[in-house]
Amino acid sequence: MNIETLSASDARRILKALGSGSAPAEYARLLLVGQKQWLDTAIQMMTETAEDRDFEVRFVRARYGGGKTHFLYCMEQEAKERGWVPSFVLLKRDLVELDRFSSFVREVARSISLPSGRAGLAFLIDEAFVAHSGRHGIVAGKTVSLMTIEQAQRGLVEYCSRNFIAAPFQPALCAAYRAHLQNDRPQVDRLLEWFGTSDSPAVIDSRYGPGGESIKLKSIGPNLAEEHLRVIALICEFAGHRGLFIGVDELELIGRLPSQRKANSFQTLRALVDQNNSRRQPPATCIFLAATPEMFEDPDKFPSYKALQDRIESLPSLGGVNSINYRATVVDLDRTQLDKGNLRSLAHTLLKLHQLAFGQVPPDIDKSVEVILTQIASGKYVMARPRLLCRCMTDLLNGHFAGDLSVAIASRAHELQDKREKELSGK
Repeated sequence: MNIETLSASDARRILKALGSGSAPAEYARLLLVGQKQWLDTAIQMMTETAEDRDFEVRFVRARYGGGKTHFLYCMEQEAKERGWVPSFVLLKRDLVELDRFSSFVREVARSISLPSGRAGLAFLIDEAFVAHSGRHGIVAGKTVSLMTIEQAQRGLVEYCSRNFIAAPFQPALCAAYRAHLQNDRPQVDRLLEWFGTSDSPAVIDSRYGPGGESIKLKSIGPNLAEEHLRVIALICEFAGHRGLFIGVDELELIGRLPSQRKANSFQTLRALVDQNNSRRQPPATCIFLAATPEMFEDPDKFPSYKALQDRIESLPSLGGVNSINYRATVVDLDRTQLDKGNLRSLAHTLLKLHQLAFGQVPPDIDKSVEVILTQIASGKYVMARPRLLCRCMTDLLNGHFAGDLSVAIASRAHELQDKREKELSGK
């Protein structure tokens, strides 16, 4: 993707989003500067994870505004284009939390994004059924023998058994497939809703249950959350995708939880990092979790749970302790923060977008841009450089900057930081 392929409407949308804090996910790579080696290495490791049917957990570290979410968006787009199923999860207080892992898994299911433009686990399972049928020569509108249908049904049972998918997921999946073959949409929809985001029980009709008996499925409770995630990953594979990519943002919300819930969240993270049992781990699955340095450094955060901290500490590369290990568990974007050249490249991209969107840029803007670049590159702001630059540039292009630019830049940095504090406190 490059600017020449965008429309004026696309450019306006990007600039509007940048003024509010971040680029739209589908355009993230257009604005990626200075962090390409992290991205290239992450993609290579993701490819290896798919080939090995392995499970990978990594952390993305940077100051607020340092490009964590942007990096996740880039990974999400790369995953989608490379045949993965991406799911972007935003942790939300009292709604989506790691110490309540079932709420997290439901959000993963709900946030699945497919190449067709549809979203959610139900559509993924539908896609898997169509793909499995196609592998057996069963195509909509084409007459097939009863033997072919039975072979397809047996094939699904064998896949579940081979991958240790047990009750309640195996009978539910097999029953939904039988209903799919019979074009019984109401039964399919009820079972797929049960698989996805519903907290309600469901009933397998006796026509589709094993032995001709109906089965009542309880709602998927917390005790099944880990298995639920593994089944989602297996369904991605069954549908013909390379793997499951999960991007998790706002990890620092854990730091605001009461002590016991915080400890439970850290225990969940440690369990994910440690997961290496092939019968229990989600296959061909990558989880990237974004967090600020505070989570890695504050004694009350990751360091308070040594079993986790020991597992996620960055290791030096073979080049020495000062070299960067791009394959480390932590993608430390602060180690490669944007220099003035990177900032200039990003600023020029924004100028091109503004010209595409509105036909021209304000006259005599170059001098002001240079002042902004110099101030941000040399100043010590709490706010990280990428977001501060994007905010200052959009304000400049929209005519909202006046007077002393250094004062205006400092003001924007404080404004963005205050906004962030309110977000974390839930105000």
